[in-house]
This record gives sequence, C-alpha cells and structure tokens, in this order.
Amino acid sequence: EVAATLPIRQDSELKAMPGNQDPNYTFDDRLSKREGEIKFLAEVTPEGSVTKVRMLKSTGHKSLDLAALKSFKKYRYQPGQQGYVLKSFNFVLKGPARQLPSKLADRVASPNLLAE
Repeated sequence: EVAATLPIRQDSELKAMPGNQDPNYTFDDRLSKREGEIKFLAEVTPEGSVTKVRMLKSTGHKSLDLAALKSFKKYRYQPGQQGYVLKSFNFVLKGPARQLPSKLADRVASPNLLAE
C-alpha cells in the first residue's frame, strides 16, 4: 500500500546518481525478437536507494522482466528525494539486422593436429 504522505513522481523528475545502468538486452533476447515495455513503482529511501519494487506492467517476457528488475534494484538517486518513483524500461529492436561475427578466427589450430 502506497503511503499518501509520500509523493509519486516520474523517474525524470528525480536526480539520479551517476552510474545507473539500463538493463542488459541479451543477444538471445534480441535473436528471439523479444521486445516490450516494463513499468515499475518503487520507494526511494531518504538515502536514495530503491526498495519495495512492484511491477505495474510486464514486457510479456520473463527474461526481459528479470533483467529490468535486476537493473532497477541497483539504481541510486541523490539523497533527500524520498517518495515513490515510476520507472519504465523499453526493450526495442532498432536498425537493420547485423551478421554475427564468425567464431572460426577465434580457434587456434592445435600443434598435434599439424604434426600428422
């Protein structure tokens, strides 16, 4: 239950600490063409930590939801901004498909194979 005395603000209204990172959009998620938006409501402590995170909207993909949750729990805001924050993350495929790099060049021929 959200306390009526604490404000609910958009993430853009708060001053974030440097170093907050967006979720990891893994190669597997991209290859599977998983996209979506996730929305959270969380409490920001007087020290600027994110606690009591609640998912308001799922991407529809567990892997994306977990990546966003893991990232957001590590977010830090400047101290003194306690209250509730609404935060969204968008996982969107952009641009043309790129060819995967070849792993063949990474392999080194074994000297034993060359001796035969």
